[in-house]
Order: sequence, then structure tokens, then C-alpha cells
Amino acid sequence: MDETTPHPAPGRLAAARAWAERYEGWLWAAVIAVVLVIQWPMIKGYYYRATNATPRESSIVWQTDLDAALLEARQTDRKVLVDFMADWCPPCIAMKHDVWPDPGVERAVAAGYVRRPHRRPLQRGRHPDGARAQRGRGGAPPGGLLHGVAHGALPDELGVRGL
Repeated sequence: MDETTPHPAPGRLAAARAWAERYEGWLWAAVIAVVLVIQWPMIKGYYYRATNATPRESSIVWQTDLDAALLEARQTDRKVLVDFMADWCPPCIAMKHDVWPDPGVERAVAAGYVRRPHRRPLQRGRHPDGARAQRGRGGAPPGGLLHGVAHGALPDELGVRGL
């Protein structure tokens, strides 16, 4: 290209701007839809908490003793499913309402895992961010699988102490 030939970029840029202006409303709608889909468990958890909705009963029987759960896992050659939950955690609340009572989930969990819940309730007057700081993590409490774990030992990457 010599200096007298116009550069093709200004024409493409103008076309891109025209396209963006024409479809701006649809682009914003798509962005909002994606955010809603990603945040849906959080939204549902806030809804369940605000309405004090009672979750359906689940047939999943959770072990309360980690040592017993690890022993059962070794004896039955199954993994330990640890449900880290908190009463203030919207995704945890949504799981309590929608996931654990689901018959398919109940069958899969009962067939393949030893169940061990870990609940870390907030102390009265504490903000969820304070609990997150205490855990050294951000966001919702994690779930986890323990497989091949030595008696009483927990993997450091879970960040779990004092189960």
C-alpha cells in the first residue's frame, strides 16, 4: 500500500461501530442473561433465605464423626463426600433445597460415597466476610472429596483444620 491508498481499518471500524450501535440492546440483554445464569444459585439462596422456605427432606444420612466416616470409606472402598456449608451461604442454602433432596443425587451419593457434613455457623453478630477471613478463603464454603486420606489427616489444599 502506498501513501495515497486509504487504510482499510477506518471503514471496518465504522462498520463495527454501526453494528454495535444497532445491536447494543441485544448485547446488554445477553450480558445480563449470562450474569443471571452464573449467579442463579446465589439468587435462589437469597430467595430461600428471605422467604424462610423449608427444604424438602433428603434421605441422605450424613456421618457426624470424621474418623468413623474415614473408617467406613476404607472398609467399603468409597470416597468421603464432605459438605462444607454455612447458614449464611446462599449457594449452600440452594443446595440444601434443590440438590440434596433430588432422588437422583440421593441415589448417586448413597451408592458411591460416605457422607460427612461440616457446618461452620457464624457466631452471632459476625458478618459473613469475617467468617471468610477466618477461613482464609473468599466466597462460599467449598465442597470436597476425601479419597485415600490417612486416618485423621486432611489434605492441606482443602484448607480444613479442626474437623
